[in-house]
Amino acid sequence: MPWLWRSQVRNAFFLQALLVLLMTFCSSQSSNLADWPKLIDAHECKKAERLCTEFVDSKHLSQRVESQKCLANVALCGNDVVLLQGDNAGGGTLSGGYTSEAVDDALVHLNLGLKLAPQDMSIHQGRLHVLESSGRYSDMVKALDESCTIYKRRRRASSMACLCSRTGRSPAK
Repeated sequence: MPWLWRSQVRNAFFLQALLVLLMTFCSSQSSNLADWPKLIDAHECKKAERLCTEFVDSKHLSQRVESQKCLANVALCGNDVVLLQGDNAGGGTLSGGYTSEAVDDALVHLNLGLKLAPQDMSIHQGRLHVLESSGRYSDMVKALDESCTIYKRRRRASSMACLCSRTGRSPAK
């Protein structure tokens, strides 16, 4: 009988060890790319960067695209500045923006995202937003021209089609 008891104890110990290993493995694989906006909002920039970097080389295109959107936001995270845009009368306006280096880094990721998913409207809009909020208006015009060339019109009106038509440009067909 002692050999039977030992066998049962060994099996129970083995099952517990297996359960612990599975729980550890599953928790390490539970990185959820959709969590990056929460991390950015909480100013946990490094955590967001680690999370998104995990998905840069994903076999799933949607994850690679989302990781580039995330990394663009990571580039801006914590790099806020106040911009003073003067006028000829000696006045001006104050607005929020980002450091030049942060904007450059964000644009690299947004442009990579556009190469992966040229029909993703949020990337086009994000790129225009970053350029506008950083006061890069001439670059914004170039980006809009590029977006109108890249973005293909869908049957129903899209915000890009409306924006392009208001500026005298037309989206690609």
